[in-house]
Amino acid sequence: MNEIELVINDRIAELLSLVQIDNLQFEVEKKDLIEATAISATGERTCLIKVEVRESTHSIYIPNILLPEEMRGLGLGMRMLWLIFSVANHFKYSLYLIMLTDSFRQRMLNRGALPTAQHDILQIVKNTNLYSKDDPNNQQYIGVRL
Repeated sequence: MNEIELVINDRIAELLSLVQIDNLQFEVEKKDLIEATAISATGERTCLIKVEVRESTHSIYIPNILLPEEMRGLGLGMRMLWLIFSVANHFKYSLYLIMLTDSFRQRMLNRGALPTAQHDILQIVKNTNLYSKDDPNNQQYIGVRL
């Protein structure tokens, strides 16, 4: 795992360590991609987010954000994007959302993500609004360290 992957892995793990939802545990690991997984008490695994770092192009791609029902409405999806964007920006990498559904694409365009030449790829930039009014930890991240 290279330095940027290590930092992304650590930041996602730190965020998920703050999440207190009964019967859910979390795992963040690097396989081919960095993957954060929610594990229920029954052992059911749900991939929350996948992150691909491409050193050759200084780009980060996120092909998957999927939160189980009990994790929705907490602002965690936007918080993960914000953390990854902060790391990408620090290391001078570009961040892209890929393989988007039309509805998620439109929501992210409304938040200021930039369209690219490909319909299902958006770039997250400094002006993209990754704030979530539903996130009870917003103030905690203002001075986040990398």
